[in-house]
Amino acid sequence: GHHPKDTQRHMINNPQVKINGHRAVNEYYLTLYQGRTMDGYEFDLTTWSVTLDLYERRDGNWRICKRSNIYEKDRLDPHVPGSVPQSYYDSLDLSRYPQAIRFHCYRNEKSSGQLPKNLIMKGSPEEAAARREVAAWVAAR
Repeated sequence: GHHPKDTQRHMINNPQVKINGHRAVNEYYLTLYQGRTMDGYEFDLTTWSVTLDLYERRDGNWRICKRSNIYEKDRLDPHVPGSVPQSYYDSLDLSRYPQAIRFHCYRNEKSSGQLPKNLIMKGSPEEAAARREVAAWVAAR
């Protein structure tokens, strides 16, 4: 669950749209800003990713058919500088999470009890496959 003081904002910027007939792709940067209380401490969590949305026009309406997020990095900072002891960070076992977004995964597991599934990391073979799928999607008519 979430603490009553928790906050969340998704900031979307730099959209790049490609349209070919009834298909389109929108690639944009997504920055997630969260205020989270975990283990009795208040944190600011930031996650950077790229989103790939595949669209199709059906009966005159554009609909998202698939969304993929490519994760780049994250940060977990004390909401008030110096309010979280280094021993807290040292005690976290984040080894089972992808290094680039370990705090994001930890937060997900703490709040929902589940790890994110099908993560795509920047520079990975999964990113290359997602970008091939985007190119094929927008090329098809």
